[in-house]
Amino acid sequence: MMAKSDPLLTTLDAARILGLTTRAVRDVAREGKLVADEQTPTGQRLFRRSTVEKLASERKANPPKRGPKPKIAKEKPSNQ
Repeated sequence: MMAKSDPLLTTLDAARILGLTTRAVRDVAREGKLVADEQTPTGQRLFRRSTVEKLASERKANPPKRGPKPKIAKEKPSNQ
């Protein structure tokens, strides 16, 4: 049973704690890495603060791996 002092957070609040965009939070939720505890009638996901803080700690301890930076083709100077 959850403690009453564990408030529900909006996607925006969760994004601020996690250092992500709101879109990234929704993606993480769709992937099952962050479970919404409730959903409003309009579809807004609500997350327990403790769940968000746990994920933030996990991300800090094991930062997500980023792929290699895409190579940007340099324009060759035209020989005019």
